[in-house]
Amino acid sequence: ANKVKFFDKITANYAKLVIPNENLSVDERLCRFRGRFSAKVYMPLKPDKWGVKCIVLCDSNGYALKVHISVKSITSAQLDELVLEM
Repeated sequence: ANKVKFFDKITANYAKLVIPNENLSVDERLCRFRGRFSAKVYMPLKPDKWGVKCIVLCDSNGYALKVHISVKSITSAQLDELVLEM
């Protein structure tokens, strides 16, 4: 939980510095991680099989504006709600 809070602080400070474009997208990605972390997931079809599942709000320049680290499975309804919250 401390790692997630630390990451939230970094993204909050980063959001203060970047002015986003009008074109935004939401991406679900697997961030490669080989250490010990309770939220680490295994996705056999991804190039990096083990990592942390993240939902990322990006602008067209590729800047990550908001990042949500998924610590459990997310249903499509929960994903829709998270996207609207971002």
